[in-house]
Amino acid sequence: RITKFPVCFRDVDECAQGSHNCTGSTASCVNAIGGYTCLCHQGFTGSGTACSDIDECATGSHNCGADQANCNNTPGGYTCKCSEGYTVRSSNGPTGDGPSGDGGCVNIDECMTGDHDCKTPGTVCQDTDGSFLCDCRHG
Repeated sequence: RITKFPVCFRDVDECAQGSHNCTGSTASCVNAIGGYTCLCHQGFTGSGTACSDIDECATGSHNCGADQANCNNTPGGYTCKCSEGYTVRSSNGPTGDGPSGDGGCVNIDECMTGDHDCKTPGTVCQDTDGSFLCDCRHG
């Protein structure tokens, strides 16, 4: 009687050993039986052995808002900064000037905050979208 023995195969984990060729900090190594796969991290594109940054600002795949915020590409992502005259809108109301992914930017009412130069007697501050105007008082 002949007994057949299964061929035993011991997988080599190239990811754990560091013997893979995935791109440094922009890709991850995923072990597979008999090999491995390289996957680019979020915000990067490519084969995994060569990953390049996706410029979300250039492609329009950001959520900075249309006119009230500026997009700044960063490696693997982006940041949003409210344009001058706007501040970040959060769930609790305006909260300063910085990333605006949680609700976009909202106009600052410079007339209400007193951050304007309409100090000449006979002038009145009039808020506009992203700025203000100094008008003459009627009368």
